[in-house]
Amino acid sequence: MKVSGIADEAGAGIAAQLRAHRELGWRCIDLRAVDGTNVTSVSDAAFDRIAVAVEDAGMEVTNFASGVCCWGRSVRDDFALDVAELRRAIPRMRRLGTKTIRVMSCPAPEGVSIPEEEFHAEALRRLGELARIAAGEGVVLVHEQVGGGWTGEDPARMLRLVEEIGSPSFRLLLDIANFGGPDAGERSWRAWERLRRHVAYVHLKDRAADGSFAWFGEGVIPVRRLLAAMVADGYRGAVSMEPHIAAVHHTGRRAAPRVLYDTYIRNGRKVQEIIDEVTRR
Repeated sequence: MKVSGIADEAGAGIAAQLRAHRELGWRCIDLRAVDGTNVTSVSDAAFDRIAVAVEDAGMEVTNFASGVCCWGRSVRDDFALDVAELRRAIPRMRRLGTKTIRVMSCPAPEGVSIPEEEFHAEALRRLGELARIAAGEGVVLVHEQVGGGWTGEDPARMLRLVEEIGSPSFRLLLDIANFGGPDAGERSWRAWERLRRHVAYVHLKDRAADGSFAWFGEGVIPVRRLLAAMVADGYRGAVSMEPHIAAVHHTGRRAAPRVLYDTYIRNGRKVQEIIDEVTRR
């Protein structure tokens, strides 16, 4: 099990992101935004500078947390934007030896109700086409469940989607705290039980009983039970921390730089402590 983290929650610049991971003793990093722009969308010159910094740090990039079919781009927006982003990302992934790229199931426009048949068919069409591109290029799309996407937080829909696409280049990213409600912890556990053979990537965060995000191991998500189950199952993918305490990327909420960094380090130490506890059993 590789321990990684979505590093833009530690700081905007790549130097701060790499410094945080070195301080935590982590040799892996999950790239999303650098200086406010996703690594799939920065200029070639900017990406080259990012890649050089990552390579010089000896850091392994476990995933690109892209904007493909994600927040800010709806199921009724121009699909060519998603295709172009994936095609732009692939050579960048190849340079850094990265095999997986995060996608979602085409969120609906805010405040718009889309007929179920249309939403399902269009999300399936788009993700199926992207999976065919990924298969031809030797990369894997990992689908994260979010409330606005076609799958929502429903494991049955997540399972249906991965089975309907039916490609080894389309697998699941399970965010263990992307479940709401008073039973969020139990829902997270049931999702792992149902989906584990399809899960290729995991986001680590925790959630309090009131729905806010919590320090890892201090909320209602059964993080120890889940991590122990992953170890027992021989899970070989990465686990990537996404605290959502001082920053929530898709809403634009960010604390001051020092608070971002210190929060990331504090939460990262809690993550590592629990992983060490589970793997020592």
